[in-house]
Amino acid sequence: MFTPNNNEYLKEYEKERIEVMEKVLLKLSDNFVLKGGTGLLFGYNLNRFSEDIDLDVINPKKNIKNEITNLKIEGYNLNISIKKDTSTTFRVMIDYGGKRSDYPEGLNEYKLKLEVSLRTKGITEKDYRTVNGIKVYKIESLIEQKILAFGARNKARDIYDMDFLLTKYSKHFSTTNYRNLIDIMERRDIDTISYELKLALKEGMLSGIKKEIDPDLFALKLDDKIQKGLEASLKLRKSLTR
Repeated sequence: MFTPNNNEYLKEYEKERIEVMEKVLLKLSDNFVLKGGTGLLFGYNLNRFSEDIDLDVINPKKNIKNEITNLKIEGYNLNISIKKDTSTTFRVMIDYGGKRSDYPEGLNEYKLKLEVSLRTKGITEKDYRTVNGIKVYKIESLIEQKILAFGARNKARDIYDMDFLLTKYSKHFSTTNYRNLIDIMERRDIDTISYELKLALKEGMLSGIKKEIDPDLFALKLDDKIQKGLEASLKLRKSLTR
């Protein structure tokens, strides 16, 4: 059974969610690759709680609708409802009986969103690794995906995850990755990132993290890691071309 390294900071309903997600992922066929924050959680020890399952499909010609809507896991009765079914996206909500303890009775249902993207083509074995029976994208792919998310939307979780990746997996960033991040930081600026973190922390949107965050300092350090990362990457490239 998977136990996240921030387990002591999780609420009971979050621990149950992780248990359910693991069981669901292990029941799925080998036709799916996990991505996003939950991919970082299960594959790379992300120290933040992630609550949804986002997948890419390797072979979209297989009957993924039938497989997912008929999922069964030990210890839970699943009620699975289709929310989107198009040529590019298949999304369901899974009711496993979960309840949020911080919401009032009657408003505390805690359903699991599972979404499969059919947009990504040509996924091969070189794109992913298997961690404890779960196919997860390799870290380089997750870095690129997270950079795209970081630049495209104002979500504090992307800010936090980017800092996590820069801290733990900096050697897997390419020069292009760093340059893209520089462009994003120039567009969004440090003050905006700090504000987004403050708002998310106030609303409890960053869960499972180990320590209190100073949003202003966090944003400054994130920018510094990106700047220094680019400098180191360019220095390495220069040394290799001599």
